[in-house]
Amino acid sequence: MVAAAIALGAALAVAPATMATAQMLGPQWVQLVAGDSHTCGLKNTGQAFCWGMGSNGQLGDGSTTNRSAATPVQMPSGVQFTEITLGESHTCAIGNDSKAYCWGMGLGGRLGDGTESDRSAPVPVDMPSGVSFRGISGTGHHTCAIGNDSKTYCWGQNSHGQVGDGTTTSRLGPVQVNSPSGVIFTQVAAGYSHTCAIGNDSKTYCWGMGQHGEIGDGSLNGRTSPVPVDVPAGVIFTELAPGGAVHSCALGNDNKTYCWGDNSYAQLGNGNFAIQSRPVSVNMPPGIIFQRLTVSASQTCAMGSDNRPWCWGRFAGMDHPAPVAVDPPSGTSFYRVTAGANHTCALANPYNNAYCWGSGHSGQLGNNQNSGQSAPVEVLEAGQAPPGPGGSRLTRVFAGGSHLCGLDENAKAYCWGQNDSGQLGDGTTTSRQAPTAVNTPSGVTFTQFALGSTHTCATGSDTRTYCWGSGFNGVLGNGSTANVSTPTPVDAPPGVTLTGLSTQGFHTCGLGSNATTYCWGQNAEGQVGDGTTTNRLSPVPVNAPGGVTFTQIAAGHNHTCAIGSDSKVYCWGLGQNGAMGNGGTSNQSAPGLVTLPGGVTFTQVASGQNHSCAIGGDNRTYCWGFNGNSQVGNGNTTSQPIPVPVAVPGGAALTEVAANFNFTCGLGNDSRAYCWGSGWGYQTESSTPVATITMPVPFTRLSVGSALCAQGNDNSAYCWSGYDPPGVILAGGAVAGGDRMVNVIWNDQMTGTQREYMAICRGCGPRAD
Repeated sequence: MVAAAIALGAALAVAPATMATAQMLGPQWVQLVAGDSHTCGLKNTGQAFCWGMGSNGQLGDGSTTNRSAATPVQMPSGVQFTEITLGESHTCAIGNDSKAYCWGMGLGGRLGDGTESDRSAPVPVDMPSGVSFRGISGTGHHTCAIGNDSKTYCWGQNSHGQVGDGTTTSRLGPVQVNSPSGVIFTQVAAGYSHTCAIGNDSKTYCWGMGQHGEIGDGSLNGRTSPVPVDVPAGVIFTELAPGGAVHSCALGNDNKTYCWGDNSYAQLGNGNFAIQSRPVSVNMPPGIIFQRLTVSASQTCAMGSDNRPWCWGRFAGMDHPAPVAVDPPSGTSFYRVTAGANHTCALANPYNNAYCWGSGHSGQLGNNQNSGQSAPVEVLEAGQAPPGPGGSRLTRVFAGGSHLCGLDENAKAYCWGQNDSGQLGDGTTTSRQAPTAVNTPSGVTFTQFALGSTHTCATGSDTRTYCWGSGFNGVLGNGSTANVSTPTPVDAPPGVTLTGLSTQGFHTCGLGSNATTYCWGQNAEGQVGDGTTTNRLSPVPVNAPGGVTFTQIAAGHNHTCAIGSDSKVYCWGLGQNGAMGNGGTSNQSAPGLVTLPGGVTFTQVASGQNHSCAIGGDNRTYCWGFNGNSQVGNGNTTSQPIPVPVAVPGGAALTEVAANFNFTCGLGNDSRAYCWGSGWGYQTESSTPVATITMPVPFTRLSVGSALCAQGNDNSAYCWSGYDPPGVILAGGAVAGGDRMVNVIWNDQMTGTQREYMAICRGCGPRAD
């Protein structure tokens, strides 16, 4: 694992295969560039962001303040940037108005605006009349670009001839490079004090400082105008490595990588530390082909054909004469890498996320911290919190079969998703792609939700319980079977407050303030627990064993389980496939004991369609019931009529478990979330728990349905999904599966009858006000 990298101004552009996905997701990273102690990137909106050291204004936000998260650049009015590049303490970009802009330190004229003044926001470069630029490259103290007139221009510090105009006079604005007669440069890469370019004659040229052999012509002499590189016989260089280094690297048409120049830290990758004044081949790993190079003063990196960055030279305090791979975060694959002075960044599929690692002393990793990271961490935007109407954010989300509901930091309730029965509570039956305010009763706020297949219930601040949506078989508890599209009070017994609500199919249960548990709704299998199989249109007491009070209840699809004050577990309802956990398969219309493992008590229970799971006092998780989809998690598909241990990998213990239909998920004490069974988006069922994500903050209050949601200790709601089926849009319609975890925010960009709701990656998407 590469812990740090050293490079200057290595640019990184969007992978064409991911652009469509980026557009669907809303604003996404499409270019990333690491500089000396700052980093910048472009979103597909054309907005630039910078972070890290800002002492010379190089972040472009109008200040000279360091920033530890991606901060918007003060864009010129009406301009979008299409390409960006970084120098040691300055930044440049090309706009969609065909102009170049620079900001940061102006010493030596590197901003190209005719002065040597520092600028804390973008200013136009004094471009030649009628010329527009492309292929901009600005590393150490100078910048170069290719013009639409087929000429190459450079500006800035020129003490070593790196501007290429035949002089050593610094240039405050662009001047034409002395290209060989008849040669047009098609690619330019500015180094720290030298520059290289590829010509349309298939030759490579360099100029500027040469004392380390970086010119590549076999000498240690500097050049003020381009001279040919002594390329190996029969080889044509197809791509140059950008970056503020005193060595150069290039990709050859023979699928080899070549480097030349300074080799003090083995950054040429040829196995020794000797300066090379001519290109030598890198000792590449077997079977790997490199592409998209980036260099620094002491290191070189490249993307491998295995979708991993490979680096060599000095990093993590050691010299590495051979390439070493960097592993991307689980569920991602890197496609472009860019290295800064002491840090490295990369873009990753499938969601165009930006990651950085290495030194973070100035905030250049963009993760809201000023400390180093040995493994890639995701770049965050400044002040990033999932925005909602009025700037609020969701702090908790509850998942149902086809819809979600949540509470924001102002205790306002929202629902979104399928709404054919009025389950969103907004007074309509119109499905909503973005969170829509629930028509809560006047003066009432909701504190907890319970979501079924087509109905919703909530606990109100007025101590009443409300339900809405489908009234099938009395599941709303209001004495009727009619659908209701706004919250309607449940007919709770006088003076009784119901808490701990639970529902999944077509019955609902709650814990009464009078130490009695109540259920209502469909009861054909006895799931209401009152000793009958009669549907109940209003809450009725569950026939709890004498002297036992239920402390937690879990309503499955056709059965219910609860934990008693005697630390035992009871189930009732449909007993098919062993759902009662007592060794039999008979229905029970009143609570019956689950056969507990010897000496074990259960502390939390969750019920799915026809199975249940519980956390044991021995730090193990147990499941029982139907197992045809491996939802019991013991490694097979045989139904289990009594609790069996779940095979959690790596010895991890689950601290919370949730179940829905034919799959189960849990939160591990190893900061991972695990899921098993069918319906989680894998091509085949997972018969034992699979780690889906690494939690960025500790999670609690896991909610499982058509998505998985949890509450973070940062008071933010998080949701994630292993797949993107019709009706469940958690990743903007991207067809690739994966364990993408997202903060829930508002977005109304998606269209289509099957796309009822959406959660977008952190910081993405417009607000649906």
